[in-house]
Amino acid sequence: MGSVAVTFRIMPEEAEGFEQMKRELFSSAKPVKTEEKEIAFGLKAIYATFIIPDGEGGADRLEEKIRAIKGVGQVDVEAMDRL
Repeated sequence: MGSVAVTFRIMPEEAEGFEQMKRELFSSAKPVKTEEKEIAFGLKAIYATFIIPDGEGGADRLEEKIRAIKGVGQVDVEAMDRL
């Protein structure tokens, strides 16, 4: 069994809580790469890449963990690649 790189687009509930949400993400989920992109009107999204074991349900469990972070509004899988 190998590894998978999963990139999520993580949107905050509101623009004011972005920095706190970002700190929580780094402390609990530990992404290997992140990028911030402006969406509109001061709202930003975090594109975060994680390396996880290639197994059934791994991405779903990680997505649930990210959704549980305070301030996270929406989480979408943007890319998934086998390594």
